[in-house]
Amino acid sequence: MGLNFGVFGSGAVFNLCHGPALSNIQNVKIKSIFDVDKSRAKEAADKWKIDNVVTEPDDIINDDEIDAVIIATNPMLHVEQINLCIKYKKPFYVEKPISHSISE
Repeated sequence: MGLNFGVFGSGAVFNLCHGPALSNIQNVKIKSIFDVDKSRAKEAADKWKIDNVVTEPDDIINDDEIDAVIIATNPMLHVEQINLCIKYKKPFYVEKPISHSISE
């Protein structure tokens, strides 16, 4: 049994950091990737052998086979995506910054 990740964001942070790191860990799989730019998500999926490219973050959140989410999107989206993970009790890792202000 391994650990399945879903990823929000398929840009440079994912391709330079998370993709290479996760692909080298035994029993870890990136199951799905989401990006507003579907063609960029498809490129990342092909590069890192990710099975699913999804069109909504909810597709990852609602997938019971995904154990945790990596949030590697534009920082303006972090708070919204963190709140989504918290609401549905999906463990997550978020790149910095978590938010743009303390009030968020």
